[in-house]
Amino acid sequence: MATSRIGSNTPPGVSSTGDTGKAQTIAEDLSTKKATNRAKKDQFSGNFDVDISGKAKEKAQAMQKAFDIAKNTPDVREEKVQRLKEQIQNGTYQIDSGNIADGMMREAVKEYLAENPEIS
Repeated sequence: MATSRIGSNTPPGVSSTGDTGKAQTIAEDLSTKKATNRAKKDQFSGNFDVDISGKAKEKAQAMQKAFDIAKNTPDVREEKVQRLKEQIQNGTYQIDSGNIADGMMREAVKEYLAENPEIS
């Protein structure tokens, strides 16, 4: 009967008293899988010629431009926050329900288009 010791390096299910055949088989299987994966990787390494359509290039450039703009836009627009704080303190801040409704509609349309990519 196999006993388990705290700090033992023997994996569960493998006897520490001579059941090295199982451990050896597992190690060989792992080694074979690693070699197979390396061979597959080597098979697909290299240069490939790929033609990208003009439309795809335009889309990629537009996405890159949007990414650059988003990356360079601060998370918090401090000047706008300060302006709004001042308007609230002065009592001059006015809520524009039309802008709020427009924003809600824009978000709803974006969400709908994201859920239905065949439309856009």
